[in-house]
Formats: sequence, structure tokens, C-alpha cells
Amino acid sequence: INNRHEYIKIIEKTILENSSNIIALGECGIDRHYNLDNIPQEIELFQLQLELAKKLNLSVIVHSREDFESTYESIKEVDYNKGVIHCYSYGIEEAKKFLDRGWYISFSGSCTYAKKTKMEQMQDLIRYIPQDMLLLETDAPYLAPVPLRGQTNTPLLIEHIYKFVSEIL
Repeated sequence: INNRHEYIKIIEKTILENSSNIIALGECGIDRHYNLDNIPQEIELFQLQLELAKKLNLSVIVHSREDFESTYESIKEVDYNKGVIHCYSYGIEEAKKFLDRGWYISFSGSCTYAKKTKMEQMQDLIRYIPQDMLLLETDAPYLAPVPLRGQTNTPLLIEHIYKFVSEIL
């Protein structure tokens, strides 16, 4: 598919054909960890996905890595605030902006192995998120939590993330 608008039409058609089974759109968003090319196109596609979710009143599971600004500005521009910032990797200041717009914040196993110098910041961040806006996830098969870091992650390992976060709270 060469045209992002055609791509969105295909997604919309698929959603409408399966509407009783679909409650969210995603995981979609902006990732600068590996992708430093096609930035305007990636932003445009993310905004089109947000607009589609808004049109269909679906929650959005947002993947945002190393580009808070583009993610936040896209959400703000489309003005749609229904979903989860998945696998959260920013700080308190950024969390406040997402929370102020009504977004849930979700932590994966990576919260259990912040560098020692960053662990206090991670704990403060977890305490900052209102408990009714805080979600925990595995992101399986990636980001296995301590004490199983480096292994293949599974939903069964969520207990380690819950234990870690509950001890902080």
C-alpha cells in the first residue's frame, strides 16, 4: 500500500466488518529508537489512526518511544483522548501532560529494572500516577521483569510487575 489514506480505509473496513470484536485501535504511534527516516509520514499515519479511532469511538493503544513531543502534539492536534500510553518510558512532566488529557499510563516489565541511578525516579513516577489511571502489562514476549530479565516474557510474569509496583505504592 503506497498511500496512507488507502491503508486507513482498509483498517476502517476491517474494523467495521468485525465491530463486535474490536474495542481498541493499536498499537500505533511514533518510535524514534530505530526509525529516523520518514518522520513526517509516520506522524501523518499516527494522526490518521487517531482520527479513525475518534470517528469510531475506539480506545487507542499508543506506542511512543523517544519522541514524546511528536506523540503529544499529534494527540493534541487530533484532540482525541481515549486510551493508553503503553509501555511508558518518559518522566513525570510528560506523564502529567498525558494524564491531564485523560490518558491511562501503562508500565511493563522494564519498570522493574531501571538503572540504579534512575530507580528512584522510576519509583517517584509510579507514585505520581493516580492509581485509577495506572495500568500494568507484560508486553510479552519482550521486556521480561526482574528476576527473569532477558528471558522470553509471558503473561504469567505479570505477577512480578504487580509485586514490584505494589511494594512501591
